[in-house]
Amino acid sequence: MSMSLRAIDVFAGGGGLTVGLKRAGFAVVAAVENDTQACQVYRSNHGDVEVLQQDIKDVSGRGLADCRRIGRIDLVAGCPPCQGFTSLTSKYRNEDARNRLVLEMLRLADELAPRAVMMENVPGLSRTQIYDELL
Repeated sequence: MSMSLRAIDVFAGGGGLTVGLKRAGFAVVAAVENDTQACQVYRSNHGDVEVLQQDIKDVSGRGLADCRRIGRIDLVAGCPPCQGFTSLTSKYRNEDARNRLVLEMLRLADELAPRAVMMENVPGLSRTQIYDELL
């Protein structure tokens, strides 16, 4: 099967989302993951995908597209950290610095200008100041 839709997986972890994207017909051309062990697992699971082991804050859309020669991107997909948004941690009500990573994902998507963005997160996101910034 010829895959014509091209995707990038950010906050890629071990590559679970990439499995789903591939099964849906996407060619996943790059992944971004900060954690060393997760990158090792990702590379074991998806040897055909270029993995950038970097903090998303240090990745630019232009740099990613130019350096990796990935070309057109149809989808930026990712599962940003959700610990600060989940109801399981709501009793603590402390600001979690990881919450801002949602905005970094959207910055990268804005720079790459894909046809679509897919972001998985928890319902608690809609009750935060960050949600207002997304709009």
